[in-house]
Amino acid sequence: MVCVTSLLLSACSDSDESRITKVALVVVSPLEGMVYISRIPYSDEKMKIVDSIFIKNVKDSVSFNVPREVDRIYEIHQKNSRWRFKFIADASNIYLRINYFNGKSVVEGSPSTISLKSFDDQQNQLISALQALQLKRDSLAKTGEHHERVIDSLQKKIIDGLTVVRNRNLQYADTVANPAAFLSVYSDIDFDNNRSELQKLVSKAASRFPSSEPVQKLKQEVADLISIFENEYNIGDTLPSIQLPDVNGNQFSTASLKGKFYLLDFWATWCPNCAIYNKVKKDLFEKLRADRIELVSVALDDDRDNWENVIRRNELNWHQLIDEKMWRGPAVKTLKFDSVPFNFLVSPDGRVLAKAIKPDSLISTIERKVR
Repeated sequence: MVCVTSLLLSACSDSDESRITKVALVVVSPLEGMVYISRIPYSDEKMKIVDSIFIKNVKDSVSFNVPREVDRIYEIHQKNSRWRFKFIADASNIYLRINYFNGKSVVEGSPSTISLKSFDDQQNQLISALQALQLKRDSLAKTGEHHERVIDSLQKKIIDGLTVVRNRNLQYADTVANPAAFLSVYSDIDFDNNRSELQKLVSKAASRFPSSEPVQKLKQEVADLISIFENEYNIGDTLPSIQLPDVNGNQFSTASLKGKFYLLDFWATWCPNCAIYNKVKKDLFEKLRADRIELVSVALDDDRDNWENVIRRNELNWHQLIDEKMWRGPAVKTLKFDSVPFNFLVSPDGRVLAKAIKPDSLISTIERKVR
């Protein structure tokens, strides 16, 4: 049972008291209007607004309830304001004071929120200092004068500073006692190609937080991601089939293309480089007969309406499929690729003839391989 969120703190029975967090909120704001409380999504979840409260301008005091979940982060935001404020529902009662004039906040009653806020504040100070150095470096570079030594010195300070920020993120994520705080900081860490470091951090977190469903799910997702790098399909391998919905909502399986050559292409509406391929694919579709080769495009997109509009607007009139789970969907998990645009050229017997073909050689490669 989840208590109904309400401005009246008595909305839940006594038996439910241990399952809710009561939040007393003081808002200082130049704007009158709605303040929204959202639950930050993990994995393939969607952002969820759990409550909205009307506040009066300058200063107002309100209260609301949320489910007490130590591994979930909530966000408070006001329409038309760039400020976002996070809290973790890890206590019976939490007090928040939010100032929308200067973006500052005060937290009482939530140990995990206090810890995460203190860490984030320190990180933001370091990042602000680095941004100031970057502006100074860029300004000197634009003058065209001879400031090589100064610019080099600034660049070194920036690189060193970024290393400090990253190491602090790693150290905090590796030692923090709350799973929600871990997940918040984890999302800011760039592991680049250091997959062993990624796996080690997440595995330790999964051991620290065995009852946290989001952390355990993250552990499995990281394992799936690493398997993509370790078990990618190469030329000569037999490519497994995938099944996804097309623009009409019908399921289409690449298994139906057995006995034919086909190009399996992965793209996204949000990917600028993918637009370059679209023109080449249109030329390919018009040039090669369907009895020689089939063209199948799979979009990694979570906005189906936008995807359909792009297809119609650009007249992409071949097999168009969508994987709305994107990097956590069956296309990536089955075929083990880690970027878009990407493609496989597949033979009639299902073997990979070529992959990651660049746009300027796409047509020539297919003409050479497809006989």
